[in-house]
Amino acid sequence: MEIISPGTVRTDRVTKFSEYAEVGIEHYWIVDLNEPISLTTFRLVGEDYEDFGEHTGKTVLDLFGVPITIDLGALAAKRAAEA
Repeated sequence: MEIISPGTVRTDRVTKFSEYAEVGIEHYWIVDLNEPISLTTFRLVGEDYEDFGEHTGKTVLDLFGVPITIDLGALAAKRAAEA
């Protein structure tokens, strides 16, 4: 999972796709903290990543049969409180 910051947008959205695919990382998730806060999920299919959806708010994802709840708003609130 990557959290995009202004200095890493190109790296997170372009460079890492090929690097991670090359070594066989099956799931790649990108969190964008700009409003609306979102999580885009990708899965390696063959040699390339396919977009498996964009999520906002509180979402439940299935990872190998295990439900994972992610509250994107809470992630951003924690970050804001620490700033």
